Amino acid sequence: MRTQQERTSGPKAESRVKNGIRTGQSPLRLGHLLQVTQKLQGSLDVHQQLTFFFHEIESQLSIDSLSFAQHIFIRGAPDDNHRPDKISIGHAEKHRCQYKLVIEEQVLGTLEFSRKKRFTPDEILELESLVTLLALPIRNALLYEDALKHAMTDALTCVGNRAHLNDTLERELKLTKRHYYRLSLLLIDVDYFKSINDQHGHQVGDMALKLIADSIRIMTRDTDRIFRFGGDEFVVLLDNTDECRARLVGERIRMHIENIKESDISVKKETPVPALNVTIGTATLLPDDSQQTLFSRADAALYRAKQKGRNRVETSLSENWAHSAGFAQTA
Repeated sequence: MRTQQERTSGPKAESRVKNGIRTGQSPLRLGHLLQVTQKLQGSLDVHQQLTFFFHEIESQLSIDSLSFAQHIFIRGAPDDNHRPDKISIGHAEKHRCQYKLVIEEQVLGTLEFSRKKRFTPDEILELESLVTLLALPIRNALLYEDALKHAMTDALTCVGNRAHLNDTLERELKLTKRHYYRLSLLLIDVDYFKSINDQHGHQVGDMALKLIADSIRIMTRDTDRIFRFGGDEFVVLLDNTDECRARLVGERIRMHIENIKESDISVKKETPVPALNVTIGTATLLPDDSQQTLFSRADAALYRAKQKGRNRVETSLSENWAHSAGFAQTA
């Protein structure tokens, strides 16, 4: 672990970890430090680790706040649009002491402490000794969280996978029925996707799926959940959304995908790619619905939409809603 202390707290300080012990560490209550280490290693939850650590040093060093900003994903490069997760405990004050946690040249994140009065050199040294205890437990917790995330994420489109959908839908059905709010499901199928793969290759097909997933993200809220259900099928769960609203969201997704430019999909300019279209079936949870019946009703609506010519949205309850809403759909 490399640490760097800055701003109003005095001179810079650096240290490294080898097997969890900082080189040159002074013997500061070794028994207590071992107890702290054991408790930190007993959890794989970063927030829980930091909360325990904060309470351990709060009175000892008169610390008013602790924050941790995660810098990277453990596996792979961070997304360009990703902002580091930040955990904050306590109330931030003027004087701050900041440490960068680095293990084997990998930056885990930045740890910052604050309080009302300036840190003394001795306090900085003691903080360094204590921070050393955090590095390995935090790395283990981040690795664990990362493994869970990747186990539930589709590698190509970076939306949830089918296993994640099953877990989420089961949980959402229980919450919805307990708290009496609306839950709607969109089942989205890419029109003639097999022909895109056959005629233009899987590289173009993969690009098309990524662009479709991006379109769904753009047209939905942060609270909505998106999953890749099969090769060319996506599912969207819409919280607090009734049938009419679900239809509107489906129409927005359909039209946004319809407007994807050919140049965004084509790999070779001499091989034009046909326009992307999707067909969508929607269903809103009924009091006696199970996971299977909700899905079956959305699937039936999707089948009906395909029967009517594809590139359209159909709901499980109303076939005439689109005409009254004035939507133009391509047959």
